[in-house]
Amino acid sequence: MNAILIHQIIWRRIIGNLLFTLPFSVLIQWFTGLIQRTGITALPLGIRIIIDVFGVLCVALATSIYQRANLILHPNDDFMQIIRFRYLKGNATIAQMVHYIPPVIIMVITFLISGQLWAVNVGTAICLFFQGTFIGYFDKHVFLNLKHYGLDTIQRD
Repeated sequence: MNAILIHQIIWRRIIGNLLFTLPFSVLIQWFTGLIQRTGITALPLGIRIIIDVFGVLCVALATSIYQRANLILHPNDDFMQIIRFRYLKGNATIAQMVHYIPPVIIMVITFLISGQLWAVNVGTAICLFFQGTFIGYFDKHVFLNLKHYGLDTIQRD
């Protein structure tokens, strides 16, 4: 999808996306197990929401930094960056929401088929509505000398 959106196949970008995905998936699996062992899921809802917001802020900060460095991106973050700079004039808030449209459609379809909704909670809603705003904020307030690199391949032809 990313290659279609930028109207070209860039093998370095595709291979980088794929290389990023494997260790990232392993890290997420490890981190999920760690969270399950800590008992966080048994905490009161208010505390879990605070932890969710803190986690989303940390992810947004990390995403802001590594998207600006633009060495190797996760395909989803690359997708968001393409939408942001090619189609939405750099607006991180709207780009993040648009970037979530395909997974939301998939969640709705699977819910309609199965009647069950998995892995969707308060943190998901916070990400959907605020993560792009947080990324945009961190772009302007953290490591100001770090600019978005490599945008020439994703900006309009």
